[in-house]
Amino acid sequence: MLISLMGAGLAINRPFGRRAWSSTWRLLGWTLPLTVLAVAAAAYGLLGWPLAAALLLGAVLAPTDPVLASDVQVGEPVDSEKADDEVRFTLTSEAGLNDGLAFPLVYAAIALAVSGGVGWIAEWTLVDLLYRCAAGVVCGLLIGKGLGRLFFRAQKSDLRLAEHRDGFVALAATFLAYGLTELVHGYGFIAVFVTACTIRAAERSHGYNGVLHGFIEQIERLFHRLAHPAARRLRRGGRPGRAHLAGRPRSAFCCCWSSGR
Repeated sequence: MLISLMGAGLAINRPFGRRAWSSTWRLLGWTLPLTVLAVAAAAYGLLGWPLAAALLLGAVLAPTDPVLASDVQVGEPVDSEKADDEVRFTLTSEAGLNDGLAFPLVYAAIALAVSGGVGWIAEWTLVDLLYRCAAGVVCGLLIGKGLGRLFFRAQKSDLRLAEHRDGFVALAATFLAYGLTELVHGYGFIAVFVTACTIRAAERSHGYNGVLHGFIEQIERLFHRLAHPAARRLRRGGRPGRAHLAGRPRSAFCCCWSSGR
């Protein structure tokens, strides 16, 4: 998942902006919460689940999985800022953020199950919703700016990693962003995606972005190959070992409808 988030952020060619990413904000601000509410209502009303369990199910099923949605996402990094198809761009950017933004809903379901009342709402709003989301964004921006400066503008050529064109640095950047953000109790998923977008923005047309993205794609294919035998054992009734296989619905229809294209 983390590797897919880094690859998605590096692949997006469109600069960050309120209007440029308007379709993404619509999916995150409207489609994601409405999907959570619809799934929770169905589990609570039709299946008779407890409210906490129903909310948890909605939080788990609502986000678009960046791994499973990779076939309909943007391609490799290119120089043109307008190269991304609207639907592919929206799915990629939304998938990069929605997993992290679904965490507050998961914590809300846990708090509801533990306390059973409403006394947890204030702490949840301040800590799980506001602080941890903000920490993920801020850490991602700071780490991305620092790495971008190191990759492209370091004074010493030995530290200017873009000249060495080592793709494995993308893996180190992924773990660095996630680990440091989790140390301050922020959402590491958000930080990884924001870090990738910030690195790309440092030198948007530099060829090193393609090197980093290419390495991430190779790692993803490796993991997919390792997961396929486990999936076959699962279908035959065997145990998949430590592999975790999960599918979540995509928001393609909502994306097309909201963007009007």
